[in-house]
Amino acid sequence: MQKAMLGYVALLVVLSFVLSGCASSRDTMSPIFAAPNVVRVCVRPPNVPKNARSWALTVDGTPLTERWAEDAARRNGLPVYVFDLDAPPESAKLLPIPYNRLACPARILPPPQPRVVVAAKVAGKK
Repeated sequence: MQKAMLGYVALLVVLSFVLSGCASSRDTMSPIFAAPNVVRVCVRPPNVPKNARSWALTVDGTPLTERWAEDAARRNGLPVYVFDLDAPPESAKLLPIPYNRLACPARILPPPQPRVVVAAKVAGKK
């Protein structure tokens, strides 16, 4: 009886380690949520200034771009959005209606670097 109980406890311990490791590796939302109430998005709504790096939206959709207003909005439970081109495309769906249907801009990759081949000097030849 005691061996069965010990085996059961050992199985529970191993199972808890396995499940805790699997749960942390499946976190797909970490690239989007930087902190509580801070959401990284890949697109700005049209009413947000183009030079705004972060903003909050009031209930009626008015953008708040001053730092103190963003902090006040965050303390009151409103999300603060941070513009990040590297955010996943799914992040745009977290914007409030009607902005949740905006598409992220296409990523244009830089052209590949030209390959430079350096000729080796051969001893005795010019």
